[in-house]
Amino acid sequence: LEYESGSNDPMATFLTLFMIDVIMRPETTSYWSILWTFPMRMGIGILLGIVIGRLAAKFLDSIDFDYDGLYYVIGIGVVLLTYGAADWGFGVEYLRGNGFMAVYVCGMVMGNSKFTYQYGLGRFHDGIGWLMQVTLFGMLGLLVWPSGLYKALWLGLGISLIMMFVARPLVVFLCMIGSKFSMKERTFISWVGLRGGAPIMLATFPLMYKNDIPGADVMFNIVFLIVLTSVVFQGKTLMPFARLLDLDKPLKISPRVPLEFENTGTLDGEMKEYEVMESAPFIGKCLSELGLPPGALVLLIRRGHQFVVPRGNTQILLHDSLMVLGEGRTLEDVEKILGKGNDEE
Repeated sequence: LEYESGSNDPMATFLTLFMIDVIMRPETTSYWSILWTFPMRMGIGILLGIVIGRLAAKFLDSIDFDYDGLYYVIGIGVVLLTYGAADWGFGVEYLRGNGFMAVYVCGMVMGNSKFTYQYGLGRFHDGIGWLMQVTLFGMLGLLVWPSGLYKALWLGLGISLIMMFVARPLVVFLCMIGSKFSMKERTFISWVGLRGGAPIMLATFPLMYKNDIPGADVMFNIVFLIVLTSVVFQGKTLMPFARLLDLDKPLKISPRVPLEFENTGTLDGEMKEYEVMESAPFIGKCLSELGLPPGALVLLIRRGHQFVVPRGNTQILLHDSLMVLGEGRTLEDVEKILGKGNDEE
């Protein structure tokens, strides 16, 4: 799900740019060329993302800057390098890859690697991502005019209603034939059709060639109306619909951890969190009775909306979350002890 959620935008970007090429340069680009250009661009993007992601993780783990902020500068450089290398293709048209896919795969590879300042780098890029989203929506808002929306109003609303009540439910129910999901769950999934800024951003591509692509401005307004109605109508009714189908659960709010563990290359260890489930055999026992291996340090215990400083006589309660610091092999032994209650999850 994580991979599909992030990879569909690069694919949609490729398809949008491909269709623009077909319209703008029909003598050099045909519909059939997608049969080889699509797997080639995506494949090269994935390959470059894997290679650059692994090399970047090793590079960040081998350098030692006096100023921590330089690690984040390297992180931005990795993003630009990955996109540029994929889109450039070493100057050869047939070696060009999809830059968006390359950057996404590079991030996936680095996120699953261990290197210096990995946690801080992730937080930094998360903030940059939110900044880009705010900038994107602000830019899109400047491109929308009420007169243009009014011209595309009925067509946009009609397409939006077809997508919400016909197209998406039909596709969801067809794709889930034979699945273990109940009819209520399938119905709910068919209603979760929230759209973000990516479709509107892609609609700006033909808008840049509106003098050569007839109806490009109308197409942009149609897409904007579809996203707007989906977010407002489906987004506002999502939770009431879940309650109507009896599929809602109480919202679980996790308080912010008062400490963070960052890998600075000076400590061979990591921090993991273990939740005490109902089937755990050590509920009600003291921390000193758990028999944790030497080298495993319980830093904090998350209990509801509070954090408890652990002591040897601290009693372990149901749904406590123990934050344990230790080396990799030590945490494997901790998993055998504290993970007994999580086997069913």
